[in-house]
Amino acid sequence: MKNLISDDDRSVKWATFDSDGRQVLTCGQDGNGRVWDARTGQPITPRLRHAWEIEGGSFSPNGKFVITASRDRTAKIWKLPSGEQAAPALVHFAGVHNASFTPDGRQVVTGARDGTARVWNVVDGSPATPPLSIGTGLVRARISPCGRFVATAGSSKVMLWDRQTGQMLGLPFQHGDWTNEVRFSPDSKTMCTASEDGSARVWSIPPVDEQFVESIQRQARLISGHRADPISGLVPLTSEELMSLIKNDAK
Repeated sequence: MKNLISDDDRSVKWATFDSDGRQVLTCGQDGNGRVWDARTGQPITPRLRHAWEIEGGSFSPNGKFVITASRDRTAKIWKLPSGEQAAPALVHFAGVHNASFTPDGRQVVTGARDGTARVWNVVDGSPATPPLSIGTGLVRARISPCGRFVATAGSSKVMLWDRQTGQMLGLPFQHGDWTNEVRFSPDSKTMCTASEDGSARVWSIPPVDEQFVESIQRQARLISGHRADPISGLVPLTSEELMSLIKNDAK
């Protein structure tokens, strides 16, 4: 057994391994995160500082970054092993409860106490989609293993979203009371949910109507004048792109 020693006597709120089990990220009530060598118990990074307690975090798939989610209303992406911030803080209107990387490592998904989940670009911290809003309260946001879907748990509903556009897919999955958790199966074809109504449920994810999704994406581009780019986030449409959309929409 190896002890990962904190300089603060307040509780450690979260701990998780990287993908190969060599590093551990800890997140503390004192507002400090840290990455440790799982074999020796020695710190790898300096303290990863927030202004308030850190509720969770995760490693990127390639092990070069971690993200931490804090009650100070921010999530922060950090470089390893230097512990430098890789992008500006990702800001919500209330405490951030959970944060994780997408399978390709290019984006992160956050869930917060302001009733929203957000998708952000790792390269510069810019929003990749509009907010995924459930209204009010704590949102737990999970990314599917295939990388296409984001699921949000909060209120009495679990919602499924398109990661690239931020559009809700289909109708909400309904419980009788507040939903506490949602997780995807490894093949991304089902979800399990847990609720204050005393039940856990397994849901099949219905096939996505690709034509419908493309129609929604096209309308969103027309209305907003932007398109979702997996690297740069929301990018303004060029005049040529806008004219092409208008012509196709008129057909």
